[in-house]
Amino acid sequence: MPSAHSIPHEHAQASVFARHPVTTGVAVGIASLLPHLFLSPEASLGFAAVLIALIGGIYFGFAVVNGSPRDQFVEFTVSGMFAVAGLLGLLHWPLVLALAYFGHAA
Repeated sequence: MPSAHSIPHEHAQASVFARHPVTTGVAVGIASLLPHLFLSPEASLGFAAVLIALIGGIYFGFAVVNGSPRDQFVEFTVSGMFAVAGLLGLLHWPLVLALAYFGHAA
């Protein structure tokens, strides 16, 4: 049995989320859907709009930490598009939110 000292450094400090990305993705997906069960339709729409903007911002944050300037520019642009989609979906056309979530999944 290997000792703790023989574990490669990058694996020794990996979070439980990093070690189980599929489980993390499923859990976060379910957790982000549950509030809709308890919110009014208007609040649910607002929550979905804020969440899609947050998702875009998280990807930009990953690029800032790990990416090149080009990656940062791309992710900043995409996160801005998600924020605009959230705002448009909230104020004018809720279908934009569905399209933004589909775009995120794609």
